[in-house]
Order: sequence, then C-alpha cells, then structure tokens
Amino acid sequence: MTDVFFNKEEPVAIVTCEGFGFPNRNWDQKIISAVKKNPKCIVMPACHSVGEGSFRGLAYGGFLDITEVRGGIPIVLEPRWNLGIPEGGVVGCAIGGVYAFHKDWYRNIGGCSGMKGGGIMDLVAISLKTRLAGGSCIVLRDVIAEQEFKTERITSKDINHQLLSGTNLSYSKIRLAMTSLPWGISTIVPTLLTGTPGLEKAMMDIMDDIKEIHQERECFEDVCGCSLTEAAAKAGITFGPFQKHAEF
Repeated sequence: MTDVFFNKEEPVAIVTCEGFGFPNRNWDQKIISAVKKNPKCIVMPACHSVGEGSFRGLAYGGFLDITEVRGGIPIVLEPRWNLGIPEGGVVGCAIGGVYAFHKDWYRNIGGCSGMKGGGIMDLVAISLKTRLAGGSCIVLRDVIAEQEFKTERITSKDINHQLLSGTNLSYSKIRLAMTSLPWGISTIVPTLLTGTPGLEKAMMDIMDDIKEIHQERECFEDVCGCSLTEAAAKAGITFGPFQKHAEF
C-alpha cells in the first residue's frame, strides 16, 4: 500500500509505503523544505531496518547498478543499499519506500511512466531520470524512516504471482532502458535479462508499446537537452564492462 501526501500550500509530494514509522518530529516539513531548496531532486530520509534479514544500523539511500556482472551474472538496473554516509547527501538511487519530489519536476521527467507493478522500479525510474536530466538523489541524515522487514517463505501458490512479477520487472527494466539510456545499452538489456521469468511475455508487451516507447524517448531526450549518451556522461553514469556499447 502506498500513500501520497500533498502539502496544499507547496507543490511537493511525499510518498510512503505501508509499514514505515517516523521517530523525528516534523519529519515531513524537513523533507518538504529540502525539496523546495532544490526542486530538481528526489529527496529521501535515512532508513532504519529491523527484523529478519535486515541490515544493521542506518542505510543512506542506495547505489544503482545499471549494467554490471556479479558472480558471472549480469545485474541490470538494480538498486543496493548504501550503508555509508554519503558526501553531501548525494546518492545514486532512492530506495526504502519513502521519498519526495517537486510535482513540476516529476511531470517534467515523465515520472514513473511505463513502469508496471509499482514497487522498486518506480524508484529506479525517477532516480535514473532525475540524474540524467541534471538533478540529484539526496538523503537527509537527520530524518529517519523505520521499517520492519520480514522474510517470507515462498510456496507453490506463489508461482503465478512470481511469473507476473517477473514479467512486470523485465518489462519495466527494458522500457526504462529504451526510454532513458544510450541506444547501445538499451538494445542489449533484453539479452542481459536472458533467463529471467516472464521475459518472453515482457518482450511481446514491449513490441506492442514500441511506438509509445519511441515517443517517450524523444520527449525525455528533449528534457535532457542533449543525447542520452551525453546525459549519462554528464551525470557520471557508467555501464561497467558494457561501457563501449553506450556509444553505438
């Protein structure tokens, strides 16, 4: 469940997922103030995780693996927790289920357009687009969101749901790459996702939406004011062993 809080007097939205608590007083006003200071930012609090399988201490936003190979397996558009204190509060990706944005900026970069199923890919989309368009993802060290993470056991009843989730995740990654990344990278993302559950159905859906995807790419390139290869270079975004493909 996701809640969106709009301050009636300010063009700022705060998104929170179910299960979060906020020990700080005036936590929302601090977040809104940070967005007002830099409306081209995605702003998030530090995250305190408790429960099974959680990290210890605080996490300060996340990293974003665009295309990496870890243990011989390609990692595509996946965020990881940042457990260190970032210099200047700038991080690579919003993560943790609580974030805020200026509504005009969100509309300008296209928000979560095209993402299926909600969840983490919404955060990846707005984080990546924000960085490419010249903004930043910022974590506030003095605002904390607390969430309890629980480890759930997968049963046979979850198979269909997993297939749907896999299709949505693959579709979202491919669409985000095709609308926001240099062509060389976007064209190899489906290959990097080989073996992902639901990939075949995701590719069929991509082809059904290909005209809309191309239009969205053109619009976003206009927002960046340069080619997406140039936008990635300006944002300091690299593509690991696949860097050379970004120039195609």
